[in-house]
Amino acid sequence: MREAATRNDQNRDAFNQDEQVKDLVVTLDEWQKSGDQRLFKFIISPEFSDRLNLEQLTHDLMTRMERDLATRLEWVAVSCLR
Repeated sequence: MREAATRNDQNRDAFNQDEQVKDLVVTLDEWQKSGDQRLFKFIISPEFSDRLNLEQLTHDLMTRMERDLATRLEWVAVSCLR
């Protein structure tokens, strides 16, 4: 669990393929408790990110990954623009 993405003193809007995620920490805890050892963490850092819709970019990237891997992925993301 990345501390910067789950810090309690900051209100981060998390999202997945279908909706806004109400509580990122709860979601990550549930995944950890499920025992699935396959948890990958990516940092997507495009140039000129302030000019892009990072949520749409993430959706598009994950859709392409699902297509390339021929499987549905369960994922959650947080946009941390500074």
